[in-house]
Amino acid sequence: MDFRIRPAAAADVPQILAVMDRARAALPVPEWFVADDAAYLHAHLDGPLGFCLVAETPGRSLAAYFTVKLAGTAPDALGRYLSLDDQALRQTAQMDSCCVVPGCRGHSLEGRLLLECEARLRSRPDGPWRRCLATVHPDNLASLYSFLHRGYSIAAEDVLCYGGKRRHILAKLL
Repeated sequence: MDFRIRPAAAADVPQILAVMDRARAALPVPEWFVADDAAYLHAHLDGPLGFCLVAETPGRSLAAYFTVKLAGTAPDALGRYLSLDDQALRQTAQMDSCCVVPGCRGHSLEGRLLLECEARLRSRPDGPWRRCLATVHPDNLASLYSFLHRGYSIAAEDVLCYGGKRRHILAKLL
């Protein structure tokens, strides 16, 4: 199937939330994913806090989304777990959240969106963005594979994030 990847718009937020709900409901273990709300998505559509890309089917239904958070030196910046200094934190993007609807899995959408997000970071005028970080539950092998297969490495194992949830922190230099 051919998918179109494009920047998300405010009108997409209800569909993104529906994709999130469908994808989360299909997970074998719900704690593998931490859901966002509409306010978070609106704040991360395209601006200083981050951006979001979506993949849609030829029929224009939303198949997947990927948000990027530009946390900078915020207290919840993932780079703090890796003891990055403030300069490095300001140059680090968080590959924050991705969901693919169950019927569209198997088309490498997470990986394709990930690479598109990286390309967009490279061309943003507010850079330079030198590093990308992400979290993946250690047992979520499909998502872990998506990141490792695209050049990420495990920078920290079994870290407790998001209120005590187990995660690997993955890193890649741009």
